Amino acid sequence: MSEELMTVGEAAKKLSVSPRTIQRYCKQGLLNHKWIRGKRHKELRIVPPIPLSMLPGVKRGSAPGAGDLATRKELEELFISFSRELAERDRSINILLKVESLLEEFETVRPVEKKLILKLAHELQSHSKFLRTLGFEKNKNEG
Repeated sequence: MSEELMTVGEAAKKLSVSPRTIQRYCKQGLLNHKWIRGKRHKELRIVPPIPLSMLPGVKRGSAPGAGDLATRKELEELFISFSRELAERDRSINILLKVESLLEEFETVRPVEKKLILKLAHELQSHSKFLRTLGFEKNKNEG
């Protein structure tokens, strides 16, 4: 937990204000803070994220962003989320490529067989929708 806490100097530098201003914000209750035991006395530490929109006098152009400062944990969660989304898109692209090759093969099939294939596809689609309404989900190992 102590690695997430910021010193008054670090917070002042990130917000482009003086350390005294950071101390004043803490006293006014505008910043989330903690007192920790130091070597000689208690020391003030700032708990991220810092709500920039609630702080008067902060130079917003020099701040990290218009929103709050992000913690390492939040960045890791975003990275995991983006990785999952990219993997899902890759799966979708692979499925589309398979469908494209199936459509090319479908063009070589006789009209009577096309009707049977389309009827089977509609039945499978309605069966899949019915299973989803019952709460069954598609297995990951299925195409």
